[in-house]
Amino acid sequence: MIDPYKLCERSIKRMYMEKHLTEFCLKRLEPCEHCEEEFVFETLEEHQQSVCPKVPVDCPLAARLRLPRHTGD
Repeated sequence: MIDPYKLCERSIKRMYMEKHLTEFCLKRLEPCEHCEEEFVFETLEEHQQSVCPKVPVDCPLAARLRLPRHTGD
């Protein structure tokens, strides 16, 4: 039997559903490794590259120092 997965609207066989939901679905929720908030997987990279306040960024005053983004204000 095939169940439509409501978030990504793909038809997945039940025997593969759990793996799809935890590893393959682009609409699954995943925590950000830096701030631990959950995001839809397909938007997680954008969050980390542009807005995550805890992503380490290079300090403009100390070449080897990396600080969380939010402390750079």
